[in-house]
Amino acid sequence: MKSILAPFFSALRFLTNIDVPFWREDWSKEDSPKQFTRSLIYYPLVGLIIGLILAAVYWLADSWVPPILTSAVIVALLAWLTGALHLDGFADCADGVAASHKDEATRDRIMKEPGVGAMAVIAVIILLLLKFAALCAISDEVMIKALIVTPVLSRWAMAMMVYIFPYKRKSGMGQMLKELRAPYVIIVPTIVTLIITLLAFSWMSIVIMALAAFSMLMCAFFYRSKLQGLSGDTYGAANEVTEAVIFIFFALQIFSSWGFGFAIV
Repeated sequence: MKSILAPFFSALRFLTNIDVPFWREDWSKEDSPKQFTRSLIYYPLVGLIIGLILAAVYWLADSWVPPILTSAVIVALLAWLTGALHLDGFADCADGVAASHKDEATRDRIMKEPGVGAMAVIAVIILLLLKFAALCAISDEVMIKALIVTPVLSRWAMAMMVYIFPYKRKSGMGQMLKELRAPYVIIVPTIVTLIITLLAFSWMSIVIMALAAFSMLMCAFFYRSKLQGLSGDTYGAANEVTEAVIFIFFALQIFSSWGFGFAIV
């Protein structure tokens, strides 16, 4: 049982602000790096926990809080639940892209600096505005399921990115995640994500997962071309971009205009 739960708690502690007081990694022990490596399997489940919390807050606030304020609370809560970890990566990548014309050493130094530049601030503001506007536009019929499914999809996409593409550096937590190359590391999260999205949106789950995968691939190719490789920051950035893309998809309700509507189960 410990071998199953330990990687899950590693994923939960790494990807969220949720405290697990009875679980702490001891990096001096040989098992801890192995557990962290296997934690990739549980990324969609951590996304599900985040999504359920967002959906519960929306459900509680829906009847007595104005929708526009509820959307702002959801955006803020999503950032808080993750400790702004992925937002920080997105901001660092924005600074890195802005410095992509410089040499690699200078670009890496800029991305590692604790402060952020003007491009990072602008990029984060635009990203949060897009998420906020999309949430304001999502219909009530879809909102709860969209809030549950979107964090699952974005973290599945992030796990796919880690598994598929090479890591830029020879060390670091991102490289540690890649040490376990067994196919089940990505097959299991994919099956879990497919089941969750199928339960929420029936046949549209295939379309939504394809959109999440496409968003991840575009981020991977873009950041590889601009930053000459992928790192933990680019993984976080891909998560943020994928979340925004999926929220916008739900807000546009593309399939409604084709006469299909949202096939909500």
